[in-house]
Amino acid sequence: MAGVRIQEAASHRLDDIYRYTRDRWGAEQADRYVTGLFEAFAKIESHGVVSRPVPAEFGVEGFFFRYEQHFVYWRRLSN
Repeated sequence: MAGVRIQEAASHRLDDIYRYTRDRWGAEQADRYVTGLFEAFAKIESHGVVSRPVPAEFGVEGFFFRYEQHFVYWRRLSN
């Protein structure tokens, strides 16, 4: 995942997602779900996930796609 950075707030949210999934469906499912999220992150650069632009009325440049029960928002950085 060399081309992907995860912001601190997003990292905390991923921790929350893991804990919620683990508490509700077990550690094995939590591992599968979060691993799948990271696999989806890795596909962003190669266009392996179909992303749509964030609508202009939100005033944020970026893209999003759905991964199972969550939406993933991302943007290109200059560096």
